[in-house]
Amino acid sequence: MSSPSSSKSAKSKAPAAAKIAAPKPKTIDVTGLKSIYMTPADWIKIAPNPIQKPNRASRRRNDHLRTFNETHARVYMAQYPNGRRCKLDGHGRSYVWANGLSDFIPRRIQVFIVPVKNDAEAEKYFRYFDSREAGKNASDNVHGALKHHSIPTNSSLFQSSSGIATPLGYAFEIFNAATSDTTHIATSKANVYDHVAAFREQLAALDELADRCGTVKPPMIGAFVLAHMKYGDKITPFFERVIKKMGVKIGKKMDPVFAVEKLLAERRGKAREEHLECVAQILGALDTYMLGNFTESDYEPKVQMQRIMSVDLRQYLTAMKSKRTGAGRGKARFTR
Repeated sequence: MSSPSSSKSAKSKAPAAAKIAAPKPKTIDVTGLKSIYMTPADWIKIAPNPIQKPNRASRRRNDHLRTFNETHARVYMAQYPNGRRCKLDGHGRSYVWANGLSDFIPRRIQVFIVPVKNDAEAEKYFRYFDSREAGKNASDNVHGALKHHSIPTNSSLFQSSSGIATPLGYAFEIFNAATSDTTHIATSKANVYDHVAAFREQLAALDELADRCGTVKPPMIGAFVLAHMKYGDKITPFFERVIKKMGVKIGKKMDPVFAVEKLLAERRGKAREEHLECVAQILGALDTYMLGNFTESDYEPKVQMQRIMSVDLRQYLTAMKSKRTGAGRGKARFTR
């Protein structure tokens, strides 16, 4: 049996854990940004960033700008080689000042000029400021991504971009899990710009549907995107019938359209699992709907269902490849 002193000695000789040195950052020279002074009226005239969502008279969004402080008098502006200019931040301040909503308006503001080569650089800087600016939310980011990828925003759904981010993110997860193309960006590293890039064709079709029919609930958004990716435009009439409440019920039996209407009316939870189960059931009803051998002009409801059978979301898009999304192959990130 070893003595306490020998035990202590053994412990003292134990090697210390090796420390891993962090890479030393490089030192660079910073010349600083040139700045000029403008009146608020002149700043208001500067063009918005190419992907900035049009400002709405939102009390909630602009409350923090209505009480003036000195930081409001500093803004950032992109300047192109040809002299063209656009805002990088300060869009909300333009709105507040133009509409007399601030308690004080500065006589002049300091405008820092950020040289950019093209729209892509201006958008990159905008996203940096956008992520820091108070009051920004998911709908603003979705709208910016739609504009960035030149997707139409004719419908009120896409103009507000509200309620799109979450179902689109879930749909991206399902697509990413199903594809055999391992070069896709990992779901955990993707952002809303990647989600929109993956579903360009589907979102353009969704905007057209929403513009024609009106409100599209979040589970319908996710289901539409996935179904359109798998089947194309032929699924649109089913979703149109659901939105217009054209389903049929006789006794305890119903057609697939009414089954989805009932599902959406009874849906209460907004948790991830409940949302995905709702999407799986909508897609199950669509599969039943498409079993009928008909053209839309001679469609007649088949009132045979008593309950919806869910699809397996993990298997729904198994055969899909990235080329269907327009994202391209052999790239780690979706085209921006």
